[in-house]
Amino acid sequence: MIRIGNQKYTFKELWKVKKSMILAVSSPKKFINFLKIKYSEIKKTPKVYGLPYSIFIETSSYCNLRCPMCLKLQKNSKFDNRNIGLDEYNKLMKQIGPTMITLRLWNYGEPLINKDIFKMIKIAKKYKIFTVLSTNGVLMDKETSKKLLDSGLDFLVISFDGASKETYEKNRKNGTFEVVLKNVQDFMDLKNQMKRNNIIVSIQFIIMNTNEDEVDKIKEITNKLGADKLMLRVLNVVSEKGSELLPKNKKYENIEKEQIKNVNFCSNVWEETVINSTGAVTPCCMDAALEFPFGNAFSEDFRAIWNNTKYIEFRKKILENINQIKICNAYCYKKDNKLNFIK
Repeated sequence: MIRIGNQKYTFKELWKVKKSMILAVSSPKKFINFLKIKYSEIKKTPKVYGLPYSIFIETSSYCNLRCPMCLKLQKNSKFDNRNIGLDEYNKLMKQIGPTMITLRLWNYGEPLINKDIFKMIKIAKKYKIFTVLSTNGVLMDKETSKKLLDSGLDFLVISFDGASKETYEKNRKNGTFEVVLKNVQDFMDLKNQMKRNNIIVSIQFIIMNTNEDEVDKIKEITNKLGADKLMLRVLNVVSEKGSELLPKNKKYENIEKEQIKNVNFCSNVWEETVINSTGAVTPCCMDAALEFPFGNAFSEDFRAIWNNTKYIEFRKKILENINQIKICNAYCYKKDNKLNFIK
């Protein structure tokens, strides 16, 4: 097993995407930028000498589901209900595409709601970026699946938080168990027909007290579907409302505590950033209520935002004591990039 960022991969999984990974790291410009960031981390400089090499872009902040564990709903935060336009996306890519290694096309909305998502993936691939998309799977009909497979996407994550109809539809409100199950199976069948073997397909299962007894069952479903990977993750809590969903089995609680024990640093704000559908730049995906907006990437130059006064002061606070920042101390499950994935 090899750990990359916050997740473990087998050699078999990585071999599927070897070409994309090699292209993503072989560019001299990307490699030099990566070294600059690592130098900034080692030296603990609040000003970062490179641009973030891993970026979340929220292509859509509309969502067709209302899941109780969603960080937006836990925080009683409104969805922005906006799609990023191609012009806005292209502007971003011209600034950060040449140095970016990994692009994650989601945040709090459902990315497939943005009809330009397939073009956006293709644009990212022109910059030789390793591209990942996370979806709830509801909109993955056969036509959409074919477009995804044709786009050159490297890694698809499908959220599937229940191994039975009753549990799934309780956790994924407005979703239908049979529809998503069929969509995933159709996607896998089409993938095999098209011989698109250079994509990793992962089922993600967030463990809560509503589904913690279905872990073995989701493993069976994942194997039956022929997905490459099952990502088991303990629920992240950002409010009292969320804490009511925590799993009761103590072994899951211990995993989370072990991950963040004695950690007083987070490399995320040196390595990556989040650009929301409105253009708002925030430190990470934990900032569901936009408590730390550093600027707007649509009206400002992103490179100026990355090292502006707000961003530098935020990094200084992390270096002084990360626990003085609420989203880090009270909410975060990913200190020093160690996400509480079990598998």
